[in-house]
Amino acid sequence: MRTRTRGKKTPPTHAVPPTESGGLPWLWSLVVLATHLLAYCGTLFPSIPGGDATELIFNGCQLSVPHPPGYPLFTLIEWVFIDGLGRLGGYPPAYCANLAAAVLGAFAAWLLFLTVAEITDGNVAAATVASVLFGSGKLVWFYSIQAEVFSLNNLLVCAIFFLTARYARRVGSGDLLAYCGAFVCGLALTNQHTAVFYVVPCALYVYWAGRRRLLDWRRTTILILAFGAGLSPYAYLFLAPGLGRPGSWGDTSNLGGFLTHLLRREYGTFRLFSGTEAEGNNLLVGLGRYVESSFGEDCGAGLILAALGAASCLLSRDFGRGRGAIACVLACFCFYTVTFHYLANLPLSSKLHLGVHARFWMQSHAALYVVAGAGLARVMELLGGGARAIKSGAEGGIVPLCVLLIALMFGSRYKAMDESENRVLHRAFSEILTKFPEKSRVPGRLL
Repeated sequence: MRTRTRGKKTPPTHAVPPTESGGLPWLWSLVVLATHLLAYCGTLFPSIPGGDATELIFNGCQLSVPHPPGYPLFTLIEWVFIDGLGRLGGYPPAYCANLAAAVLGAFAAWLLFLTVAEITDGNVAAATVASVLFGSGKLVWFYSIQAEVFSLNNLLVCAIFFLTARYARRVGSGDLLAYCGAFVCGLALTNQHTAVFYVVPCALYVYWAGRRRLLDWRRTTILILAFGAGLSPYAYLFLAPGLGRPGSWGDTSNLGGFLTHLLRREYGTFRLFSGTEAEGNNLLVGLGRYVESSFGEDCGAGLILAALGAASCLLSRDFGRGRGAIACVLACFCFYTVTFHYLANLPLSSKLHLGVHARFWMQSHAALYVVAGAGLARVMELLGGGARAIKSGAEGGIVPLCVLLIALMFGSRYKAMDESENRVLHRAFSEILTKFPEKSRVPGRLL
């Protein structure tokens, strides 16, 4: 027999905002952020690390243009850290640029935590495990302690995921989230072109989910303008050569030079490598190496939990509105991972080339661990009698277990990842510079 109440209408459960039904554990997220910051800053390269990072540090000092596609956003962020910390504390430029990467890497892990918390309705344990497995991974950690563009790429990809998940729960009232997402998508494309494999699926999903509001000329115009604003750092490529600073790669002050740089024509557009050793389709070999590496990072926990998350998302409705965001991230993972390995043409039999190739796995990892977080949340529900019981039982051991996981993952790898005393290149270049004649024009400030 049904009872009716007058004057008040009970809203459907799916209409309850996440902040009222568990919400985001912001305080715990700050603990996760601080943990990653401490780990990365404590193991930071103190000087030039070598490789592309050394070039990027030089460009950050000079405000010149790095190798294609130019990385304007990362260069400007480097310059802010180098100039700001150099003036305030007198820190060496190389250290400041490496610190910029550490901060970006820590915020990437933080945003991944928030993304998983959003799609699982505030499951602290699942979000913590996903974030820690991602942030303590050897690849992510190594490229978060030196001035490399991959930490910024991780941050922007995780920001896209978070805004997409947030929008999925607020369709009908999330216009600002859509505009912010369009802006971040533009920014992501000013750092790594591979971000397009995440930008396109997420943009299509948001537009479809919010089509009743977004299919409007005014809102569509704002989305286009926001995306264009995100691309604005590319104006730096036109302006940098005019500053007269040495060290720019080519002349990007004219349209031809700009397009050559932007499209990576010297390397091969949509290719990683243009050398004579370039190979054709590496799809199966590359995917095999990725799976092998993933098992080496966390004993396969990420892949297994992601499979559970994917199955739960596709075969049931456990996550409510978060289900659409999980499906979107899963589509991004499949689209990027398969397409990248199909296009990548580095000879993977070489350890050097495999190392270059492996740097792009971090983008796959970001999506993998979001879906893995959903999988863990589902496992916890099955074992613990429901998500609410799990969350309300934090005093009973969930948070201490999270602390233990953080200590184990970061503690067990800290020594191996510690580069805080690595000054090999600093000493080598210092010895070379001492042999130069007096008053030679050498950018010694880099060291």
